[in-house]
Amino acid sequence: MTDRLFPRRYLRFDWIRSAAGNLPSIVLLARAANRSIHHELPAALRERGLTEPETRWSDARPPLASLYSDLPSGTTIPTYPYSPTLSEPLSACPDLRIPNPVLSAADVTDYGRVEYVADPFLFVSEDEGYHLFFEVYNGDRRPDAVIGHATSPDGGRHWRYDRVVLEADSHLSFPYVFEWDGTHYMLPEQGGASGESVVLYAAREFPTDWSERAVLISANHPVNDTVLFRWKERWWALVGGSTAGDRTYAYFSDDLTTEGWSPHRENPIVTDRPAAARPGGRPIVRDNRIIAFFQDCVINYGEKVRGYEITELTPSTYVDRELARSPLLRPVNRAIGWNAGRMHHIDPWYTGDGWLCAVDGDVGPRPNPVAKPYWSIGMYVSPDPKVDDSLDSASGRDRIG
Repeated sequence: MTDRLFPRRYLRFDWIRSAAGNLPSIVLLARAANRSIHHELPAALRERGLTEPETRWSDARPPLASLYSDLPSGTTIPTYPYSPTLSEPLSACPDLRIPNPVLSAADVTDYGRVEYVADPFLFVSEDEGYHLFFEVYNGDRRPDAVIGHATSPDGGRHWRYDRVVLEADSHLSFPYVFEWDGTHYMLPEQGGASGESVVLYAAREFPTDWSERAVLISANHPVNDTVLFRWKERWWALVGGSTAGDRTYAYFSDDLTTEGWSPHRENPIVTDRPAAARPGGRPIVRDNRIIAFFQDCVINYGEKVRGYEITELTPSTYVDRELARSPLLRPVNRAIGWNAGRMHHIDPWYTGDGWLCAVDGDVGPRPNPVAKPYWSIGMYVSPDPKVDDSLDSASGRDRIG
């Protein structure tokens, strides 16, 4: 993840950020203030019943335990495509029994004075339990970002930080983790805003030991927040292709580990769409459609997450349309809170009667002339909807299953 403020009207704050935001004492004070005001204070108020629950949808949800009754198993996780009987995570919201944020910079113990954690990706299986991989950012270290790991002993409600599990010569973030044919893979963003290579890693020993397997894409454009999925007997990659977050590129291959994937004939497949071009989480792949998540970067980088249905995808064509419920994820409408400023990522996993979704949030307001980003990680749930909830596209005629 690379943080940029796009609108020109905010550039007048740059000198303030440079002068004040880079002084060590100011940085430490701002970080402590963010933690106290946006994390500890809301938690204390919630415990005393002095604040409204952090939710925008109905509280009529199934018992939490029932969400974790049917974990993925086998040698390919998640499966492609998902079962046609499953719902889709289009109404992800907090569960009051999960103490968000579940992970913050304060939990990381082995990478100095960490500024934030972000870009969470789950790996959940019946045999291996609950794992979480995410960016660990410390601007004073080189490299400035590495990949951390945490585990959950209770089905995703609470998380325990483990360690840094992947470090390279340059910035790493967005650790897209999956299993294919018995091998665990990770596809992190590498190089930050200037990176132009998409590198696939394989686990020598899951979850802590990884090695480079193949350079899938060597591009002449930025490669931000790449997502992979299997569709119609091909592997596909959607790549954020500009620092402004307004372009998407597509690449494809018959084989996962082949180097030099083929570019889509119409690259970039999305242009001039800062509201939805940079990927924002793991796509949901069905037999008859793909749901892709994109970051809204119109006002700020990663302001919210929008959902799109990809209605046509071949080596020469690409068509998508925004879902009626979009944006699917947005900051809470409050002055304080761990996710009051921005939310820009979702990783949904079906685990029984609904979805467990790893999300991240930054404190508000944004832009902030002094305080640097303070992203942290939360868990949302998306229970199976009622039958009359199944229409979700702008036309009202989308298919589910």
